[in-house]
Order: sequence, then C-alpha cells, then structure tokens
Amino acid sequence: MSDLAPLVETFVDPDEVVSICQALVRAPSENPPGDEREVARVSEQLLATLGLTCEFVEPLPGRVSTISTWGSGTDRTLLFNGHYDVVPVGDERAWPHPPFSGHVADGKLYGRGSTDMKAGIAACIGAVSALQRAGFEPDGKIVMHLVADEEALGTHGTRYLVEHGHCMGATEALVGEPTAMHLVTAERGAVWLRVSTEGVSAHGSTPQLGTNAIEHMAHVIDTISHMRFRKLHETLGAPTINIGTIRGGSKVNMVPDFCEIEIDRRTIPGETNDEIVAEFEAALAPLREHSPELRVRVAIDDFAEASQTPEGTSVVALLDEARNAFGIDGSEVGYAGATDARFLINQAHVPSIVFGPGDPLLAHTVDEYVEVEQLVQATRAYAYAFARFLRVDH
Repeated sequence: MSDLAPLVETFVDPDEVVSICQALVRAPSENPPGDEREVARVSEQLLATLGLTCEFVEPLPGRVSTISTWGSGTDRTLLFNGHYDVVPVGDERAWPHPPFSGHVADGKLYGRGSTDMKAGIAACIGAVSALQRAGFEPDGKIVMHLVADEEALGTHGTRYLVEHGHCMGATEALVGEPTAMHLVTAERGAVWLRVSTEGVSAHGSTPQLGTNAIEHMAHVIDTISHMRFRKLHETLGAPTINIGTIRGGSKVNMVPDFCEIEIDRRTIPGETNDEIVAEFEAALAPLREHSPELRVRVAIDDFAEASQTPEGTSVVALLDEARNAFGIDGSEVGYAGATDARFLINQAHVPSIVFGPGDPLLAHTVDEYVEVEQLVQATRAYAYAFARFLRVDH
C-alpha cells in the first residue's frame, strides 16, 4: 500500500468534490420543518453518475433517507453515515452570501449545511468516485446512509434505520460530521429535564394566603446551580448543567401556582437516565426537608445518549494513517455535542468513529462555510481509509 497515498492524491478531483458539495448545499433541507426529498434526489443523481443506485426510506412524508452501496460481498462492510438536514437559515438578509448558493470565494464554500454536514457527504461521494477512477475493486462494501432528521435527535433518520435492521452486517462505521479533521472517539450525551414547582394561587394583595411557586423555584434553581460532579471522563471532562428556560405565573397581581424550568444536562459515557434523575432528587432532598410545603417534580423530556468508540476499531487507525500520509494536522478528541454515532454504537453495536471536514464551531452560524482545502483533504483521507479498510487491489 506504499503507493496508495500518491494514487489517491492523483485521482481525487478537487473541482469534482467542490461541485458535489455545491449541488448538495443548493438543495434546501431545513429542519424544522423537515423535508429531505430535494437533497435526496440530488444525491440520487450524483450517485447515478458512479453507477450506484439508491434505496429510499421514508418513515413520514418528506422525511427521506437514502441507502447506497459500492462493492459486494459480506466479509467487510464499512458504513458511512451523514445527515441531509440542516438547521433553519433564519433571516436571510443577515447572510453576506446567499445561504443556498454554494458560493466559493477566498478558499471557502459558503452556505447553510456546508460544514454541518453536506461537506462530509460530498467527501464520501468524491472518495468513491476517485477510487473508481483509479480502477480499484473493493473486497467488501461501502454502504452510505445519507439520512434525515439528525438535527432533531434522529428519530426519523438514523434511529429509524437502526431500529428497522438497515445496519445489520456493518463491520464498522464512519460518521462524517465536522470535526476540523480531528478524530472524535467520545461524545457527550444530553438529557433534557423539566423541573416544576406547584403552589397555591391567591390575590396579589394577600400573598400570605397562597404559596408562591416562583419563589420555591428560586430555591430549586439555587440548589441546582450549586450541583457539582465527581465523575470525570478522560476526553470529555465532567458533566455539565444549563438551565435553559423558565416559565411561571399567570398575571402580575396573582400569586403564581406553577413554575417550570427546562434543563440541559450533558452526560458522559456510562451515565444512565435513572442515575441522573436520582442525582437531582438527592440534591433537592435537603430543600424538601427544610420546606415541607415544597412540591417539586423532576421528569425527563428527551435524551441523547453519550457514546464512545470501542477500543480496537480499525477505521480509527486507518484515518490516523491517512492523516499522516497527507500531512493533515489533528488529534484524538471528544465532542461536546451528540451525533448519530450514538445510535450506531449503543443500539446497532457497530464500532464507529466521527471524522469530517469543517469547523464544528461554524455549524448553525450565519454565513456558514467550509474551507475548500479541508473538504479536499477529507476526500483524500476517506478514499485512503476506504481503500485500506476494503483491502482493495489496483
């Protein structure tokens, strides 16, 4: 394989991969509302030029994921996962470059989803195209899952594919989220909790006749704000808490009989939902003892599990090898947010790594862009890793 890097560099076409990324960015796929049909059709056309067909999976109208395969056999199957959907643009007037233009200037490709994460999908398609041009024949398969709904926790995308058996047979997986070319081997999860206090309503002029739910919530917030964690992950650090919303009361001249807050509790691998609820209940126990009239409830609204790449996942070493071959800087890091890798690792039991072009700090921002050079470098790294994983012959 000593000649693999020069061959990959020769056959990866920078103009082609930029054109692929532009085509994907120019197909709007904002979520919400959630409609991936147009970008799925664009992908179908792009893959057809490589002689590949698409299977469409549509659990709800408009929520389209596609599955496409290059290669044959059952010995080794590398699953590539990338999501079609993007967050909303917001006020288009705030964008110096039109959000769905795919405009290229000064080495940057602009547009909503350029970094998060249509660049990763473009790099995958461009890598397969390069290997085909180079005359490689895969000993095994690359299966591309290009999915809906990642930006809304993946219910109608990767989670649906996992639950309906579409990941069976996958040996390992690569998730092409933006990592600035670092290897992400651990991700935080998120548990969204709703904490509510219940009071007794009364006229604002006679507050002594009521029980003020907002005042009780103030004590709850103070308690939660002082929670500390002894748990520590070697890559991700400690869990975090953010109180994101608060609502309460009905009218200024009434004693409020309800108040609620929503909490974003970021988790590390190994934590369970039951443990997290118990942790909050334990923190609130002294407050309940001190104020017997306090009525407070803790409930989970939604969650995304933390995940960690299993030891010995070969694609990690192959991507590291690829970065060295092409002089790509990077290291092994953790991810503060959650990706669809959690479904592949935790539910499908497919060892997975997250690695892709684009700065994650640019995701969801106005005038989002991906560096063209990084897009091309990712395509080279993917092509190299695909070839090594599938033990191809030239």
